Amino acid sequence: MRGSVVLCTMAAAGFLTVPALLGAAAQPIGFAVADSKFTVGSSVVDGLVTLFEGDTITSSYLATRLNLRDGSRYVLGIDSEGIVHRDYLSLESGSVEIVGQSGAPRVVAAPLSVTAGKPGTAATIYRTGKSRISVQVRAGEVKVALSGSSQVSTLGAGQLVSIRVAPKGGMQVDSDGAVFDVTQIQSQQLASLLEASKSYTCLQPRATGAAHSFAALSSQLAAARATQNVIAGRIASGAATALDYQSMASVNNTVKNLNQASASLSQELDVAVDITSEFHHPGPPAPYPSPHTVHGHINLYPHHGQHGHTLPPDYPGNTPYGDHQVPPHHYAQPPAG
Repeated sequence: MRGSVVLCTMAAAGFLTVPALLGAAAQPIGFAVADSKFTVGSSVVDGLVTLFEGDTITSSYLATRLNLRDGSRYVLGIDSEGIVHRDYLSLESGSVEIVGQSGAPRVVAAPLSVTAGKPGTAATIYRTGKSRISVQVRAGEVKVALSGSSQVSTLGAGQLVSIRVAPKGGMQVDSDGAVFDVTQIQSQQLASLLEASKSYTCLQPRATGAAHSFAALSSQLAAARATQNVIAGRIASGAATALDYQSMASVNNTVKNLNQASASLSQELDVAVDITSEFHHPGPPAPYPSPHTVHGHINLYPHHGQHGHTLPPDYPGNTPYGDHQVPPHHYAQPPAG
């Protein structure tokens, strides 16, 4: 999967050129990278691409890592979609992990937003409905806020909750059903990974391991849900005994204990490419990204990733053979000989 090269194409007539490129609207805000193809706007990317305000990123069978200039780090989960902005990521579907080593990563799933509360925060946000999210905090803390409201909920390490907007406004927090909500998305992500592993044998160990973890988790959840439903029926009919109430408390506790298993599965699914100087060098952050190493090809395939703009020879940091047009995602070819 590494090292694939997409041939550079000629610039199409009618695309914007240097003046628009050098304007404020064309300033890059970060970059994205993955070990599988992913999509930025309508362009299919294989490797690394520069990001601009409002870019829509859609991951495929592996997670995509997003690094923004403000120091924020995100890992867009398998089969997930987000819109990147200068200081936050809008999660449209699927999941995204925030890594609060620096900056203050913020995820918006309108009308809710999740922000890392302290350095070292690690949490995954799942878009489980139009006005519903699930938040899984592994380290640090996050703050969940509702747009247009002063209500803020702080979640700490080890917590997994689902949050939705109540019909009359305000946030409703549900810790009992959160793991069930998360499992629905994890099952879809696992299915995508398993399908891809049929073609890419290097994915098979990861896919098999995740499948085993999911099978164990889902079977325990199914048993717990069945028990909950039976006891809930007895409680509703007035036939519940003291033992039923004790059993309900026990099974609820079992579900909460499965939160850790769910968090571990989330990490298995979200393992992203490790960006190192050996494979990906992002270049200086401002004001322009320079040509940089891609997949270990030193100075052979300078990458620019400027969507819809031709990069001329006098573009800062360009090379004599780096003039090319995107989309789609291209790597400039080295000169002959």
